Amino acid sequence: MLVAITCLVCAPTCGLLAAVSPATPSGGAPVWLLVPPWQKVHWFCQPLWQPSHETPDAPPVSAADRNTAYQFEFAGLWTDRLPMTAFEGEVVLVVNTASRCGFTPQYEGLQAIYNEYNAQGFEVVGVPANNFMGQEPGSAEEIQEFCTLNYGVTFPMAGKTDVVGEARHPFYAWAQTQLGDAAVPGWNFHKLLIGRDGRLIAAFPSDTEPTSEDVRAAITAALAASAPNSATPTSLN
Repeated sequence: MLVAITCLVCAPTCGLLAAVSPATPSGGAPVWLLVPPWQKVHWFCQPLWQPSHETPDAPPVSAADRNTAYQFEFAGLWTDRLPMTAFEGEVVLVVNTASRCGFTPQYEGLQAIYNEYNAQGFEVVGVPANNFMGQEPGSAEEIQEFCTLNYGVTFPMAGKTDVVGEARHPFYAWAQTQLGDAAVPGWNFHKLLIGRDGRLIAAFPSDTEPTSEDVRAAITAALAASAPNSATPTSLN
């Protein structure tokens, strides 16, 4: 008999059963698990909301406008690949992330604004990078586990990527040609905002919180703009 395991911490907010256990206690009654309140996301909840690992069905980047971010593709963390064409017509905040940084708690703010604005056509793309003091040393599996267990991350994530230096991803080289040195990450959690037309709008330094008034105002203004040719965003799920 399969027994439902209900998480007493998550249930009040998500209303979901946390997992299913093959264990069969006497009488087959549900097993209620008490979890320490400091554990933000519980490992047994992860299978229900972990982002899809399927490859996005997006237009080829080779056909994209060379003046836009749609010409680029990252390796994926949740997916095999993460083409920027998957976000055509959407507003996108690209953030280079790290698991061992003083700014790492910004994952919480990134998830919050993703939840708040996603239905309006907004995406966050996390780009794990080990360029700054080796603060993202983990494997893909370790980064996935860290993001889901500690911050409940569900927004798209690239695989570990160089964001500065000679080996930096071409997206970051292009960003510098568009916005100048403001587009070059000086540390983890630097933020680049892309409009519905695929062009860069703004850059925000690491110490600007994702939920700050400046970031929110820029996102809101970008969402209000019309996408060229009424492009329909391609879901990653």
